[in-house]
Amino acid sequence: MCGIGGSVSTKSLDIETVTQTLNLMCKRGPDGLQHQNLLLSNMSVDLMFSRLAIIDQSEKAMQPIAYGHHVILLNGEVYNYKELRNLLEVKFGNQNWASEGDVEVALRYLVLNGIESIKDFDGMFAFALVDLQNENVYFGRDFFGEKPLFILNDGTSLVFGSEPKIISAIRNKANSINRNHVIDFLESGYKSLFKSSEDFFEEIHRIEPGTIESYSLKSLAKNKVIKFRKIEAHLPKSKNFQSKDQLFQNMKKIIVESVGRRLESDVPLAICLSGGIDSGLIAAIARRDFGVSLAAYTLVSIDPRYSETKNASTVAKYLDLNHTLVEINSDNFIARLNQITRYHEAPISTLSYYVQNFLMEKIHSDGFKVSLMGTGADEIFTGYYDHHLLYLATMFNEDPQIFKASLDNWKDRILPLIRNPIYQKFDLYIKHPDFRSHIYEGSEIMKSMLLKHSENLFSEKHFSESLLKNRMLNELFHEVVPVILHEDDRNSMMYSVENRSPFLSVSILQGMLGIEDQHLIKNGLTKFVLREAFDGYLPSEILYSHKKIGFNASILELCNFQSPEFRQFLGQESIFWDIMDRNKVTAFFDDLGAEDIYNKTAFSIISSKAFCDIFG
Repeated sequence: MCGIGGSVSTKSLDIETVTQTLNLMCKRGPDGLQHQNLLLSNMSVDLMFSRLAIIDQSEKAMQPIAYGHHVILLNGEVYNYKELRNLLEVKFGNQNWASEGDVEVALRYLVLNGIESIKDFDGMFAFALVDLQNENVYFGRDFFGEKPLFILNDGTSLVFGSEPKIISAIRNKANSINRNHVIDFLESGYKSLFKSSEDFFEEIHRIEPGTIESYSLKSLAKNKVIKFRKIEAHLPKSKNFQSKDQLFQNMKKIIVESVGRRLESDVPLAICLSGGIDSGLIAAIARRDFGVSLAAYTLVSIDPRYSETKNASTVAKYLDLNHTLVEINSDNFIARLNQITRYHEAPISTLSYYVQNFLMEKIHSDGFKVSLMGTGADEIFTGYYDHHLLYLATMFNEDPQIFKASLDNWKDRILPLIRNPIYQKFDLYIKHPDFRSHIYEGSEIMKSMLLKHSENLFSEKHFSESLLKNRMLNELFHEVVPVILHEDDRNSMMYSVENRSPFLSVSILQGMLGIEDQHLIKNGLTKFVLREAFDGYLPSEILYSHKKIGFNASILELCNFQSPEFRQFLGQESIFWDIMDRNKVTAFFDDLGAEDIYNKTAFSIISSKAFCDIFG
């Protein structure tokens, strides 16, 4: 895991700009800084790298790395690099490797097999690849978009970086807030943020996940876009005739393999351990199948609705893990929010990621460079209360007998756990299959305070004829997981920790898409595939728990809205007051409702104002 940045321009960067930029990249990679300048006929290419040494910590694996007339910067990990290295040697003979790392393998694989061979990579990565002979530069990101990459092309220079601050430093110019994106976030919530390549700063755009963009080093014009994330290619072409047991055993094999690849490291590993089964199963597979004991870290919340201490401790004891409980410090809420926002360069999307920051800080202070997370399991295997209703609608139309049994299970085991009245309607999608209003829940509250409304309307991609799978794929690629990955990356990189997500594997996704909907939920249990395949890996009270839990806290646990600190924050002049009505916002905090939606709305307002105060 590292930081990458650079520029293509008619002028080389001066030493002061290079030094300033590398210093800003230091958190992403404190183990070494490097700058390289490549001179072409009419352009200068500056490449900058900050290293977090995980695999092959020797100087031989330092970047940029060259091969022939190609030079690469790569942030992330290519987990299957050993397999790719073997394939290269079988096809092209002995390679005389200079390092034991993954980046050299990735570079040679792309050069020798062509840029579109990127589809063979299993990993999380963002890269810049310079072809000096043909005078092109390629920018690409992994299939799921785990690692970020930002571009700004103003026609006279092409600037890129792992974070917007890198682009700002290279240009010696502050990035300008994209107010429309702030309005979209406030009105439509975090699920709207990654439905386009826009960012919270004007002119900057993200390279899309599963995409490579090619630019001419002569004219800076974009000359090619390669999309190797093709979801449709992974959908089953026909019914899978394997038995349910065969399907589940195949899924178990794929998951174990994915976890094993993500344990590849020359430094010790930690895990963010929740009280649910996602992270617990990763820890259990590491322990049981690979003999690796992960150091476990769990957030402690004083709010019983969000407390995971008991369940997480049960898992840690069962697996005999070294377990650390991390308390959420409620002191200096605004000051800490400002600190996190300044690094994230975006409003913090939900309170979960404010509190997650405490977890990453502790993991770093204990000396770890790598932490594993259960990201993606809810969206790939089913995990939300909403998924129960989508499943019921599917079974209502496909199999009345399964529907009846599923409805009984839902009423007995799930309904008593649900606080949100929307999810208490078992026939929601039976009567209204196009219902999506809950996705932007709280929008009407925000609209009443916004001075200007967004013109964006809800949209979703069509991937599958399955109502349930189509929703899950939209959550995975456009609504939920992209936000999680953004927050995971910034929170972990703020403390020089690499985050890995074993469930985000193309093989796992493809395997799940081949399993019929009827097997995804059973006995009122989401993630039934995981539970069935890994029976015995976790305590039964955890593996077969119906309750949905995850890292979270209450805003009231952290912030007193009547305190002088908060009132001073609310009273500060800001461009935020060009976006929202100051009097209505003040009245909102004077009489905050107790429901969850008001707490979420409150944090979105506070987070957005902090962003506008800092960068406006």
